[in-house]
Amino acid sequence: MEPFSPLATYATIDYLFTLTDFTFLINLKVKETNMKNAENYFYMVEQTPWGKLFYDIVFAQLTEHTTTHLKILDFGSGLGKTANHYAKHHQVYAYEPDLDILEYAYTDHDYLQLTMDFTAFMRYLTDHKLSFDLILCHNVLDYIENQEEVILSLSKCLTSKGKLSVIKHQELGHLVNDAVFNDDPQLVLKKLDGLPTQTSFGKINYCTQEELSQWLSTDSIDLIDVMGIRNFYALSQNNQIKYTENWYKNMLELELRVCKDATFIPLAFFNHLIFQKK
Repeated sequence: MEPFSPLATYATIDYLFTLTDFTFLINLKVKETNMKNAENYFYMVEQTPWGKLFYDIVFAQLTEHTTTHLKILDFGSGLGKTANHYAKHHQVYAYEPDLDILEYAYTDHDYLQLTMDFTAFMRYLTDHKLSFDLILCHNVLDYIENQEEVILSLSKCLTSKGKLSVIKHQELGHLVNDAVFNDDPQLVLKKLDGLPTQTSFGKINYCTQEELSQWLSTDSIDLIDVMGIRNFYALSQNNQIKYTENWYKNMLELELRVCKDATFIPLAFFNHLIFQKK
């Protein structure tokens, strides 16, 4: 048998191509998928009431924490909607390694967009002696494996009395969504037996409030607030009514009314945790 060659030629019914070509085609397909995910995400955020509600709730929850001029880091900034929002009145740095999603980034206001691997990013912060009054880490930790390393690296960049805002997926909220909105109790049963949760951005690695608090306590950072996001607004499949002004206004008021209620927080799709450095 001949030794394997990376340039070995493979035959198909229609044409011949090399392994190098095959790798290129796979990478191209991944690129197309990533771009489509980014495009769909942008549409959801920009055009749908449930996409807008998420951000309106987050901005309302952060109001009391952004009353003075701050230096802010948006870690995992995605489309830059949050970074762009706060750049209007604050000095904002945004970090996002996904170049595909940056094609759709919001840039109405001036902020510094950084894109590099995590090690290079942390080196950049160290080399420039940067520290922040508020660090935003929204829907990031659930998609990485080295959660403790990342959160502790970020915590070391907080100023004295600086705050860390973490938004994470909540497992119970996902189960309720699957059973009610998706009408899929069988999927919930599988997840209760250990089936992982998948989204268009990958597998969710849930981290708990207790884990985050324990990790951050080693750096003298305390949990000062816990809130829920998306308790109700995505439980109905009646999307038509969600485009009415009356529904949007009342649903936003309802979500904000219950977001700090201990009864509802565990059932929310997302939890919003605020930590503060001593």
